[in-house]
Amino acid sequence: MKGDRRKKARNVLKFYTSKLQFTRTPLQILVDGTFACQALAVKVNIKEQVPNYLGSECSIVTTGCCVHELEKLGPDLHGAVCILRQFNLVSCGHAEKPLAASECIQRITRGGNTEEYFVATKVCEASID
Repeated sequence: MKGDRRKKARNVLKFYTSKLQFTRTPLQILVDGTFACQALAVKVNIKEQVPNYLGSECSIVTTGCCVHELEKLGPDLHGAVCILRQFNLVSCGHAEKPLAASECIQRITRGGNTEEYFVATKVCEASID
């Protein structure tokens, strides 16, 4: 099972490097608060496991808006805030008036994603009634 997931990850990376000309090394992984919360819940060390899973050197980064959003949500998420603070911050330009993390990440990656970020997030699917 683990081999299948790694093979799938390698195929996705091949797609990005060949079709979308992602050539930057190390890979730029942009982590948001939901990913950090989930990693904490399942006891995954992001710095060690993400490069191992992708089979490539990675530079893991986050934004000030992501950190600010988690801090605003209260002390229950203190562990996830500590995880995000260990990564380098990407300058998003929203320091004076932070945006929601999802909006900040969309603005950073919009317009061709010139910095070649891979976004690490946990997207919750909305139920349709």
